Amino acid sequence: MNYLSTWQEGLTPEIKRKAEEELGETPEIKIQSLKELRRLIKEEAEFQPVKDDAFLIRFLRVKKYDVKKAFNCLRNYYVYKARYSRLLTDFKPSELLHVFKMNNLLYLPYRHPSGTEVAYMRPACYNIDEVTLEEIFAVGLLELEYSLQFEASQVCGYILIFDLDKINLRIMKYYASPKIIFRFVRLIQGYLRTLVKALLKYLLTLGRVTRKKKHLLVKQTKDSTGIRIKLCIQKPLMLLEFCYIYTRELSAFEMMERKYYFGNNLLILENLTPSVRQCADRWML
Repeated sequence: MNYLSTWQEGLTPEIKRKAEEELGETPEIKIQSLKELRRLIKEEAEFQPVKDDAFLIRFLRVKKYDVKKAFNCLRNYYVYKARYSRLLTDFKPSELLHVFKMNNLLYLPYRHPSGTEVAYMRPACYNIDEVTLEEIFAVGLLELEYSLQFEASQVCGYILIFDLDKINLRIMKYYASPKIIFRFVRLIQGYLRTLVKALLKYLLTLGRVTRKKKHLLVKQTKDSTGIRIKLCIQKPLMLLEFCYIYTRELSAFEMMERKYYFGNNLLILENLTPSVRQCADRWML
């Protein structure tokens, strides 16, 4: 099997067919939708986003060519950037070089056979005495901005692999910052313009978690902006218990013809993508 490079320019015939079947994308629809989106932008005199085709098409694809939803997503993207400017957004890579050098967030060099881009993260391996959560978040957004230049990622979306080796209560407490969780939820709900399906589907699949007669419910609700996730924590420590249970589970599961994995078993990871071992070897140097 020939694996597609993550840095593949343009769309292969297979991915073009996928875009047509899943997103309703055709040359005629692209032209008409771009024209309509520019009309909506022009109607708001104070809103001056980037207007080139390559940029606008990202928002149309994530909203499956619903022009009004794409326009709202575009506007919210700029609202988010302005609200968190110099806190989470508007950084140059050179300003966050110390975080990049920790080498804990990587896009693998080859895609999943479905064309999906694969991101591999080791959240427990950051030196939390030297970096802030905001800096880690900002690096993730920078890498996402770069990867979205590639059309295959816009169409096929992403798989997120979280390698949770070395996780402990101190690390979980560090990542459980209410501010960061709130910002992440806002990003997912209204501002993220790509198909980050793996994490959301993982949460939705969990259903009810039972541990010592306690429950954490994962509910799905829908509104005009799409899918929203609500975690109902019945007791204060339930979130930590939830993380503990599932970070220790070494299992793979399959949904929507794709596989998603939370754990640190390299043998399982190698079945998902051919380049995981290469990345692991790089981290061990």
